[in-house]
Amino acid sequence: MEDENETKAQLLQEISTLRQRIATLEAAEAQARQVIADLHHHKALVETAFKTSPDAVVVSRLNNGQYVEVNDGFETITGYSRAEVIGRTSLEINIWRNPVNRDRFVTELATHGIVSNMEIEFETKTGNIRAGLISAKIINLDDEPHILSITRDITEWKKAEAKIKQHSKKLELLDKIAAAATANFDPNSFLELACRELAENFLAPCVSASMFSKDKSTAMVVSEYVLGDQPSVRNRVTRVEGDVVAQYLLQTRAPLVLPHAQVDLYGAAFSKWMEKLGIAAMLLIPLIVEDEVIGSLEIYFYSPRQFTSSEVNLAWSVSDQVAGAVAKAWLNEERRLLSTAINQAADIIVVTDEQGTILYANPAFEQITGFARVEVIGKRPFILPNDTHDTAFYDAIWSTIRAGQVWQGNITSQTKDGSPITTKTTITPVKDDNGKIVNYVSTQVDVTRELALEKQYRQAQKMEAIGQLTAGIAHDFNNLLMAINGFAELMQFRLPKDSPFQDMASRIVASGESAANLIRQLLVFSRKQIVEPQVINLNDTVTEIDKMLRRIIGEDINLQTRLHPQLWSIKLDPSQVEQIIVNLAVNARDAMPTGGQLTLETANIQIKNQTADLLRLQPGDYVVLSVIDTGVGMNETVKSRIFEPFFTTKEHGKGTGLGLATVYGIVKQNGGDIQVYSREGEGSTFEIYLPRATDTVIDVPTETGAEELSKGTETVLLVEDSSAVRELVTLTLTAQGYSVIKATNGQEALTLFKNHEGEIHLLLTDIVMPQMGGKELADRVSEINPNIKVIFTSGYSNDAISHYGVLDPEIVFLQKPFSPGELVAKVRQVLDTP
Repeated sequence: MEDENETKAQLLQEISTLRQRIATLEAAEAQARQVIADLHHHKALVETAFKTSPDAVVVSRLNNGQYVEVNDGFETITGYSRAEVIGRTSLEINIWRNPVNRDRFVTELATHGIVSNMEIEFETKTGNIRAGLISAKIINLDDEPHILSITRDITEWKKAEAKIKQHSKKLELLDKIAAAATANFDPNSFLELACRELAENFLAPCVSASMFSKDKSTAMVVSEYVLGDQPSVRNRVTRVEGDVVAQYLLQTRAPLVLPHAQVDLYGAAFSKWMEKLGIAAMLLIPLIVEDEVIGSLEIYFYSPRQFTSSEVNLAWSVSDQVAGAVAKAWLNEERRLLSTAINQAADIIVVTDEQGTILYANPAFEQITGFARVEVIGKRPFILPNDTHDTAFYDAIWSTIRAGQVWQGNITSQTKDGSPITTKTTITPVKDDNGKIVNYVSTQVDVTRELALEKQYRQAQKMEAIGQLTAGIAHDFNNLLMAINGFAELMQFRLPKDSPFQDMASRIVASGESAANLIRQLLVFSRKQIVEPQVINLNDTVTEIDKMLRRIIGEDINLQTRLHPQLWSIKLDPSQVEQIIVNLAVNARDAMPTGGQLTLETANIQIKNQTADLLRLQPGDYVVLSVIDTGVGMNETVKSRIFEPFFTTKEHGKGTGLGLATVYGIVKQNGGDIQVYSREGEGSTFEIYLPRATDTVIDVPTETGAEELSKGTETVLLVEDSSAVRELVTLTLTAQGYSVIKATNGQEALTLFKNHEGEIHLLLTDIVMPQMGGKELADRVSEINPNIKVIFTSGYSNDAISHYGVLDPEIVFLQKPFSPGELVAKVRQVLDTP
């Protein structure tokens, strides 16, 4: 019995042990299942990221280059399906456009194991050539080396870059033509210059300039520019009668665009005309002076060539300047040849008797004053009175000339329609053989516009001076704000969360941020801000400056906003957007002196080909900002000039005429356009069309607290001439573990760098400093240690620091004022960058 009990006890013990082992195995099994589930989840995330990336992501074997896996982005960008490329190589599908690029890629990867942002060209399945930016790295998959590559399609970026270069080239061409036009060259020399510049700009083998005879019976090539051994056409004379091209120019006064001699665009006669000259394509632009065609500029090609609207417009602009310069040269020549024939003078010439009775007035007098000669001959005085001058002014003139002396000065009078006119007048007494005054000759040059431009120029200079002053004040104030905000934030970080002083510190930070925003607005108005295009939502900008707009327009104007809830993004500098809105709001306010309604609307619009031509835009998606007022409106004359620099309808001293010109410049530079709808007494509507951004709005991450900021142990050489900023940066970096060496200027920093025994990992320097600037310091330090990292800082605008050469994309720049969090993040980012 005792043995039986003992046996039962042993069995129970073994059963208990088995149950414990089963429980342990079940727990291990559950844990294993969870690990497998986590691995599956992680794998799914990685596969999703790989598959949905918009860039082309490729995994290929290192030993033979065969594709192992490609993502959807690869299929979208190249046109090849996954099934078409897996198991094949890039050489087999001929995706590399340039073998040199592939060799460079392979060499770089073999040498360093990694390729970063290499610019290449690749060919899609349909044969299109695209530009790409490829990065690659050698990785191990299943114990086998593979190549992971990511290619971004930058074709549109390259096109945009080419457009910018083309625009700059256009401006350079127009600047050269304009400069030559003001240099008083003789017509032939100026036409030679225009032909050469057009040939170089269009890469044309032959550019010539022809002039019509006065009776328009013949046209002769008077200037040309030909490349190499191309046949000369100089002095070629063409009879206008029966010549289809000459007739076309005289009748239409429009460009003649013929991209292909074999394509019958205007009729068979034009194709035959081109074949006779042995040319395959041409662009002819008429030279027009006072609505009369005087000649043409001819751009010839010996192979077919398409002409873009931009190229035609450029040729038109050159033609306008050439025609103006030629007309000016002709006029100068006529003045020289006919100096004694005062009847042809462009300036007013008036001859009177000794009593001031008008005996003669030339045609210029009629044209400028509006008075017919028959209305003034036989009348006196020849000086038309005006309220601008008092009686003493006229008495002084008469006293001078009656004494036999020449009087010179500006006289303001009025034309027949009452318009004010200012002439630079010279009155010369004419004496007979006995010395008696028998006549007076008055020559008068209309300087009304010149004086107005001079006043506008002085006003513009004042504005520029104010802008420079504002920028300088903003720089100093930014340093102060940076110290105030920075120390306040550090105080927040170090105070306990329940400290009663936390609220005070928060109020200091908030006030400092408001002050920084005010400085930013001042820089916007003075046009001294840093221009940094960003992908933004226009609705956000309108909402942010709502309060500022209400202060600007006043309480008697009701401001309403109608914002599209699903508005597309645009890519523009936010400050430039503010300039657009504020300038248009100010313009609307001035148009509603007794109050009214100002409405801001946003909308999305797709522009088709026909509408694009009307709006002078490329077809595509656009965001429209409409600024609508109920003001006095505009007539057609005013509306046609509102975007001209210095044009204003305001009273003297109350407007610069630069607001709408600035808006126009910003919109056109960013690929948009402006439409204006207005009638007198019916208000005005300004519609701003801005291209839709292809990227999405990037949310700015919320700044973390000091306890979350990344740490570091590196040594930083800090160069800052502001003591407050210098101490703030030092305190911030040392709190994160960095060693900081402080210097007040570049010379001192260079000495400390040379004498420091340990390694200095980072140079953090202001750009504009006395004795030695930050850029020069960085260059000299890099000569000693090429591996040192550099961060530049400044509170000045890009205009002020651009000549220091630190605005290039590869340069790391931190704009003041920056927060401690921004500083630490940037330092860590730069130090961690290879």
